[in-house]
Amino acid sequence: MDDSAAYRDCLQKLLSLSGLEVAAAADSNEAMTLAADFGPDVVVIDWMLGSRMDGIELAKMLRTSTPEIPVIMIRGFPSTPIERNLSSLAHTQFLAKPFATAKLLSAIQSAADGEKSPGT
Repeated sequence: MDDSAAYRDCLQKLLSLSGLEVAAAADSNEAMTLAADFGPDVVVIDWMLGSRMDGIELAKMLRTSTPEIPVIMIRGFPSTPIERNLSSLAHTQFLAKPFATAKLLSAIQSAADGEKSPGT
């Protein structure tokens, strides 16, 4: 889930070309609907959203219906408070932009396998 159409489309294409089945959402309402309908193995969410909630709030909402769903939170800048807040959410990793496609794919694979990636 990313509110930037260009970034969301780019990620969707990269992940699809890597052989993953991808559903992309433009806002938190669409993300909640897609999560219910699509049943993702892993959710990738941008921390800074242009909607009324941030990525952490969206992750918490998603977890009300699917408590064990792994979340990868992406963010455009380093922030210790964000990392602390994320550490309180089980099954959550974070990646700082920019990141290599291989790093995102590795994070997705480890999240799907139930692992927490070191150094993300």
